[in-house]
Amino acid sequence: MRNDISFKPKITSHGSWIEMKCGICNTVFWVPPSRATEKRFQKYCSRKCRDVATSNLLKGIFGEEARGFKHGKFTSKRGYNHVLVSDIHGKKKDRYPMEQKLIAEKVLGRKLNFGEVVHHIDCNKKNNKNSNLLICSRGYHSWLHWRMSEEYGKKVLGGDYHSNLEYG
Repeated sequence: MRNDISFKPKITSHGSWIEMKCGICNTVFWVPPSRATEKRFQKYCSRKCRDVATSNLLKGIFGEEARGFKHGKFTSKRGYNHVLVSDIHGKKKDRYPMEQKLIAEKVLGRKLNFGEVVHHIDCNKKNNKNSNLLICSRGYHSWLHWRMSEEYGKKVLGGDYHSNLEYG
């Protein structure tokens, strides 16, 4: 396979279409002039060839070869720790699942069922100790957060938090 895409389009007498050569399989294909401009340059004859080219370009930028690799851990925008796992549940893919989910699955000895979530008892997303994690249903998890906001409202606002909210 060839990944040389530095060639120039060849304008022919085939109407207003331009002859191109695929950067992967060297197949000749025709494109309208709008797809042969420098800004919008069609380099591949098919989606398959485009996918092969982009997968070749992406090799080596994930995992340990990546410039910003932080030993397989990062914190998401929502504040949860994610850990690099190469073989998760028999799938041969690099993934970054949430750390608390991996810890809960290890303690249980099984994969979490659909609808099961991991709750941080102290509400600290970074504290992933066994004693701080609770496995519960999504409904119970929602109820827990609602109940905690009720208690917070009573302590901080001095009353029923949800009844003091103005909707409108």
